[in-house]
Amino acid sequence: MATRGLKQEWLARLILALLLVAAIATPLAVQWIQTHDSARNTNATTIELRARMAENGGWSSDAISATVGQTLHLRLTSDDVIHSFAVGQTDWPVLDIKPGEVVTTDLVFDRPGRYTFFCTRWCGANHWRMRGVIEVTDPKSDTTRVPTAEPPLFQKLGFDIDAMPVLDPQAKRSLGKLTSLPSAERGAALHVELPAELRQRDWLRTHTPAEAFSLLRNNDAYGDLLDAQIWDVVAFAWRNATSDATIARGAQLFTRDCVACHGEQGRGDGPAGRDLPGLQKMMPDAKRGPADFTNLRRLAGLSDAHLQGKLLRGGMGTGMPEFGSLYTADEQWALIAFVRGFAMYDTNR
Repeated sequence: MATRGLKQEWLARLILALLLVAAIATPLAVQWIQTHDSARNTNATTIELRARMAENGGWSSDAISATVGQTLHLRLTSDDVIHSFAVGQTDWPVLDIKPGEVVTTDLVFDRPGRYTFFCTRWCGANHWRMRGVIEVTDPKSDTTRVPTAEPPLFQKLGFDIDAMPVLDPQAKRSLGKLTSLPSAERGAALHVELPAELRQRDWLRTHTPAEAFSLLRNNDAYGDLLDAQIWDVVAFAWRNATSDATIARGAQLFTRDCVACHGEQGRGDGPAGRDLPGLQKMMPDAKRGPADFTNLRRLAGLSDAHLQGKLLRGGMGTGMPEFGSLYTADEQWALIAFVRGFAMYDTNR
């Protein structure tokens, strides 16, 4: 009995000691956490950003300044309809912004530059004006200049992206005889060996499908193929140069940024398409509406590099804004690869 009493007394003393240690340690731990959080957030800046349709003023601020390593704590809300918030050339998730609700996010940039933020939700005729810039500088650097980026391919090649495509007469005649769009699947089923040029991604990016057609048509190895079959082989070459993952990424970007004008099937008949109120209101003086990507006669005379130029700079006289500040190089080529499919290898048409 005495031994049991000693054990109980010892256990009680141990519990009391633990309680005393916890009582002393808890305030110290809380103080440490608060001090740590304070030090961590010293470089944080909170910005409230309100989204409104462009007709009503757009973003409450379209110019934000930040420094490398600084935390931008954004509080986002909408004053009218559902908008969204995305930052170009980053893999940060797109945030939906609902009227009357606040969504927060923290942004930290690891290099200087001009980053475009934009709305990805079709929120009105002037949706494409829902853009702003985050100017990021590096206080530890002697210069605030952004490292010079490598020129895009269309500039290296000196392409005039405003010039109308000129088709080789041979390719032009063959297009006039086609009764259906080319099919990459039919081209694959022919089991012909592609010439070296059509197996090189660089060649395909700098040459047009029409040039590829003429290359094959004038090669005796393909003399037994009909013109329509040659076009199927051309379609297969372009599809063979990309991947399912790339096509899927291009489809995501097209749905997010292009469907409103070009339509789900790429025919240029979206809600802001040709001769529709959206385009007329957004750009009354527009000479042409959105491109019809199912028009093989036009797309056959344009290289991927040419399409890249249109994407980066925007379509002069068409109402298409520039997307150079929104897409990485990989995203540019992914979107172009997907767009090619409307005329050459879209299995869903």
